[in-house]
Amino acid sequence: MQMQLGKNFNKLLHNKYVLYIVLFLAITNILGYLTIGDWNSLVLFIVLGVLSTHFSKNMIINLSIAMIGTNFIFAGLFVANILFGCGRVKEGMDGKKDCKMLKDNETCGKNTNCKWNEAVKAVKAGCVSK
Repeated sequence: MQMQLGKNFNKLLHNKYVLYIVLFLAITNILGYLTIGDWNSLVLFIVLGVLSTHFSKNMIINLSIAMIGTNFIFAGLFVANILFGCGRVKEGMDGKKDCKMLKDNETCGKNTNCKWNEAVKAVKAGCVSK
């Protein structure tokens, strides 16, 4: 039974359709990191992929190590953000943006860095388009 399981697993590691599925998932991960602008995860993915090629020439193993390692770190940071509020994963506006500040008479002023509440006031006053 033990030898049969090892042979089946070895066949999976050398199956070209399994490689195509793993490759599709890896490309999807890379595009996802590019879309959300998570450069740290993208660099980690590349580093893990390159490092794993020194230990194995099997691309299924290399891509799987890169995906699992990067997703493990990304998920850990996401959970830490939810539980502890570490601020690693952010939604919406990321703190300081160029926006129009409100003067005392609620008119538009000069471009400066502002915080979220000031940006909301600027949008409500019609200084910045929604």
